Amino acid sequence: MIKLKKILNIYNLNYKYQYKNKINLYLIRNGLNKKLIKHLSTNIFLYIFIYKFKKYSLKILNIIKFPDWNFFDCPNINYDNIIYYSSVLKDSNLITYLKNNLNINFLDSILIKTNSIDVIFDSISILQTTQYFLKKIGIIFLPLFNIILRYPLLIKRYLGTVISYKDNFFANINSIIFSEGSFCYIPKYIKCNFNLSTYFKTNSYDFAQFERTLLIVNEHSYIVYLEGCTASMYKESQLHVAIVEIIVKNYSYVKYYTLQNWYRGDYLGNGGLYNFTTKRGICFNFSKLDWIQIELGSIITWKNPSTILKGNFSISNFYSISFSI
Repeated sequence: MIKLKKILNIYNLNYKYQYKNKINLYLIRNGLNKKLIKHLSTNIFLYIFIYKFKKYSLKILNIIKFPDWNFFDCPNINYDNIIYYSSVLKDSNLITYLKNNLNINFLDSILIKTNSIDVIFDSISILQTTQYFLKKIGIIFLPLFNIILRYPLLIKRYLGTVISYKDNFFANINSIIFSEGSFCYIPKYIKCNFNLSTYFKTNSYDFAQFERTLLIVNEHSYIVYLEGCTASMYKESQLHVAIVEIIVKNYSYVKYYTLQNWYRGDYLGNGGLYNFTTKRGICFNFSKLDWIQIELGSIITWKNPSTILKGNFSISNFYSISFSI
């Protein structure tokens, strides 16, 4: 009885990120099929090679099986009744929302001095800082779809080279429908003194966020990269399916941090977020990759992390805490 009371007290704590908004949104809800891919490609002006990448991923969807080695019971997710894309309309009160809920004044005054920040709200990036300064020293740190439009050859070279769309069920789903994400390219001999940060906010009702992160760090370079995630509180469940690919070339060092604070739902089983992620790095000669990850909340956290130690004397450390009740 005492243990039950403690659990109920935990559930009754106010979820810090429960706020919702009155922003006008453009939503795409459709089945997981070619029609949806075409709709998304038209809406966000994708290059043909991205469209083909998504189409090839869709072709093998029915071949890849849902993982049967997990010990938890995963619900049957209806992929034909999910919001796959959510973007802010121009006439929305976005600026007011940012000031009230994302604490932009604090970002401007303190964090901006040591961090470059990208805020992704559902399916689009809505805030970026210090991009000009980074560009001057050769660092490319932009939302994924900005990269596709501005540096298509770069994204074509690296996308899916660490995690194939054939890798597993959730990686395949992400490859079909991914909408926005984070991209970072560090040139040779750059020791980045700025912390590069991306904040993902899963906001909309009945929404599924499918973001991708792709980091490329060239020879003799160093970066610290941080991802943060939160979700709004609803009685209905949300879905988060992500891919992280990290390429660490010779004599380079990457520190990758993740802090995810999801809504776990109430004690009656209403609401909450299902979190399915595939994360993989590849290290070349004398390179090092550190993963430091904390996942809080969520109904289920299914994480598939790994590092390929391809080069001689390459090192990877993994520190992770996942807490879901």
